[in-house]
Amino acid sequence: MPVTKSRIKGGREIELALKALPQKTARNVLSGMVRAGGAPIRDEARALVARKTGLGAKSIVVRSARSRDRNSAVAKVTVLSRSFYLRFLEFGTRYIAARPFLRPAADSKHGEAVKAMGRYAGVRIEKEAKKLARQNRGGR
Repeated sequence: MPVTKSRIKGGREIELALKALPQKTARNVLSGMVRAGGAPIRDEARALVARKTGLGAKSIVVRSARSRDRNSAVAKVTVLSRSFYLRFLEFGTRYIAARPFLRPAADSKHGEAVKAMGRYAGVRIEKEAKKLARQNRGGR
């Protein structure tokens, strides 16, 4: 399946804010951030895929994956195994012409995905910082 890597403008500020959080919390925020970035691509792929019953569209999901680096996170927009035939539609076979839906979705929604990641990071980091401040004061 196609792979797209992105860098976020303002990523330095997000990185510094994540470093201020406890490591486990920062990892959770980072994981949620990349999953939020995968959502617009998933939605576009669901809209582009050829349909008969709709099972294939429902099988396009965003999954978290392990990254080699502790300071990065990976999310995949992928197809569940129950709809393995969508790979044949994406890439084609010698009998079926390719009707791609994941690659065009990733290309067209790349900018929106990056913006979604930035929005998620801003909201979630602020929420976690307030939570830590309350805990440090002794309140809930």
